[in-house]
Amino acid sequence: MMPLSALAGQHDYGYMHGHHRPSTTEASRPAGTRAPARARLVLHDSRGSGPLVGHSFRGLDRALARARALRLDRDLAAGRPPEASWLLAARAQDLVAVRTRQVLAGDWEHLLRVARRPVPHQSPLAAIRRDRVTAAEPDIREMVTRLRAPLPVGARGVATASNLLGDGAGPLYNRASRRDLAADVRRATAQLDPSVALFPAGA
Repeated sequence: MMPLSALAGQHDYGYMHGHHRPSTTEASRPAGTRAPARARLVLHDSRGSGPLVGHSFRGLDRALARARALRLDRDLAAGRPPEASWLLAARAQDLVAVRTRQVLAGDWEHLLRVARRPVPHQSPLAAIRRDRVTAAEPDIREMVTRLRAPLPVGARGVATASNLLGDGAGPLYNRASRRDLAADVRRATAQLDPSVALFPAGA
């Protein structure tokens, strides 16, 4: 799943509107009052195995998906395709939005700054495994660059990057975790490539 986006002509959500003929209602609206076009996504039809098709979601769809964001993000990060349900697809649309990616990139940059300075033991930030963050900094910065780029990205990669920040049992916070933070970050960066989702190996 990926957005139809371009370097030019993007709106606030980071998508390029699909080309369509305005309806009679749209054409009759006074200039400057036309309803905004919905963002469109490229999805595989038939739950991920069919041809590529365009799809769009209303604000209500996205609001319902946000209410279940934690579970949906875990499913997307685990590799469940957005086409599996309309809630997953709506959540994926929000994740790949430029605005969402900018906020997530900023959170990772803040993490890098925190890792370099002393933090009181009673602070929640004291739980961060600074040694692992420092060791993974080059990989984190590469991921941040990909998140900030005004280019299409895969929803799975954004979900993975987000889950890493919020996983209290993961390598970012848990001393006992045997997972390699740098490897997890590199995996998220690789998953940001939209061609991985659209044209998986062996397809």
